[in-house]
Amino acid sequence: MNFARIGLLFLPLTVAFSQSLFEKAPPAIDEVLRARVRGFYQAYIDKKFRIAYEMVAEDSKETFLAGGKPNLESCDITKIEYSAEFAKADVLVGCKGTFSFHGQMMKVTFPLSSKWVMTDAQWWWSAVPPKGRDTPWGFWGEKEGEPSPKKDANPGPGPAAAKPSVPVDPMAVARQILNSVKIDKTDVVLRGYESSKDEVHISNGMPGPVTITLDKLAMPGLTIKPLSKEVNSGEQAAIVFEYNTDDASLTCGDCAKRVKGSATLNIRVSPTGQVFTVNIAFALPPEVEKTLPPEIRKQLPKPPDR
Repeated sequence: MNFARIGLLFLPLTVAFSQSLFEKAPPAIDEVLRARVRGFYQAYIDKKFRIAYEMVAEDSKETFLAGGKPNLESCDITKIEYSAEFAKADVLVGCKGTFSFHGQMMKVTFPLSSKWVMTDAQWWWSAVPPKGRDTPWGFWGEKEGEPSPKKDANPGPGPAAAKPSVPVDPMAVARQILNSVKIDKTDVVLRGYESSKDEVHISNGMPGPVTITLDKLAMPGLTIKPLSKEVNSGEQAAIVFEYNTDDASLTCGDCAKRVKGSATLNIRVSPTGQVFTVNIAFALPPEVEKTLPPEIRKQLPKPPDR
């Protein structure tokens, strides 16, 4: 494969990383960037370049389209350096792939660097075309330069002319990211004396998808599962809590209809790193509830309508 144009896509290693280290980024910012970078390079591995294009900043789309598309087999993040109060980042990855040299295809491992900018609480691949090209043996050509004065002087109207804003408070950006993924309730009520269901819904306001995982919770007759483990941008997914007395009877016999108290479940969201804790309560049988004083009955959890 010819790498003659990869320089348009991946920035030179000689300028991408300085020796000075920046303060550690807030986890919410760092985890989202790492997921974004992995998704970007996975699109190259899968040869789904349209997916990678959706992660490119508006002012870099032409550079992306003009750049070569290397034949990558795998990539791992090696190093990330942040700047501009965690609104910009230089990312170094180590990739394995094939390289054409004098007509011979060789499998090599080589470093690739890229620049990322944050805007609207999301990371975007960004590029300034270098005058040279990346090879498995380093960068050949002139070092990365700034955009030409002509391009800067008259960028033209539209989104491509916009500059990414630098947040004054990086923790505010982290909070904005975390607030983009929400859960509609943190309390679930089931009937402990008969089969019943309840649901919790997670909505994703992030520009990209998020993944849901559930901690294990062992309780006879109780099953908890998301209808979808991945929630796309702008969509909502339900997590179904179901108690089945028949299943419970198979496990513990008479315990199926006994008073069960409560339990908790952690719902984990990647790449934001959020953990939502849901309280699970079991309503009492009506005949038991009637024997309690009114002030106690008012405090008991009420199951959803049948």
